[in-house]
Amino acid sequence: MRLCQANQRCAAHPNLSPFTANDYALHPAFAEASLVEVGTDARPAFPDNLPRIRRRGRTVYVNGLYRHGFLLAPVLAELVADYVDTGAVDPEVFVADPAQR
Repeated sequence: MRLCQANQRCAAHPNLSPFTANDYALHPAFAEASLVEVGTDARPAFPDNLPRIRRRGRTVYVNGLYRHGFLLAPVLAELVADYVDTGAVDPEVFVADPAQR
């Protein structure tokens, strides 16, 4: 969503005010700043809309939660904790082949 034309002063969008209200407290230069563009619609998902847990080396990746991340995160965190503690793998979400998405 474009909030202003290039090289123009912009009025802050009312829905963004909770996010920008404390900027000045971080640095006084934010008093002169203006929002130029705000983007949305970045919901990471795999083609089948199922989440994945992958391990590469010592790193465990949890991806593909789409818009359900706030609901699925506790369950997937528990699965990762079980994996780290006991090596337990849930075949529905753990991807054995790292080449798989």
